[in-house]
Amino acid sequence: MTSPELAIHEAGHLVAADAYELPVSIVSLYRNQDSAAHVELSPLVDQNIRSAWGKKDAKSRATIAAAAITYMAGAYAVRQAAGDSGDGMAWDIYGASGDYESAWALLPSTGVGWDWMKRKTALFVALNYPTILRLARELQTKRIMTSGQIRTSIEGRSDGLHTW
Repeated sequence: MTSPELAIHEAGHLVAADAYELPVSIVSLYRNQDSAAHVELSPLVDQNIRSAWGKKDAKSRATIAAAAITYMAGAYAVRQAAGDSGDGMAWDIYGASGDYESAWALLPSTGVGWDWMKRKTALFVALNYPTILRLARELQTKRIMTSGQIRTSIEGRSDGLHTW
């Protein structure tokens, strides 16, 4: 992926994490041992997923679905930027095979199907695309942003984030 695509990909994760109140520690467009860029979610997110795992109540399922959408939002943001509205499974084209694997692993505890999750992620990205693009431009300039900087940038949106 190009640098603008990486920024859009990571911004998709960030906007979803913010909308679903999943705390982010830092985002970086610099390569690490695993990827060309990354969003680091707070350890609290993993704790919340573990505590919700296997429970059938709506709140637990929503917590896990929010994490799955957050994992998938990066690739869907790049798909939207590329004008790809198809339902293809070309995850590697959008640099997201690991993100999709993470979302797929969460699916059994959400109580919903894969197609539902994909539709909700696509809708989330479409509704929040202006915010994703604005954050991507800022991330491309700064290259690294802390949780406070991310929050400040997202708060500058004009219309509020849309979940589902």
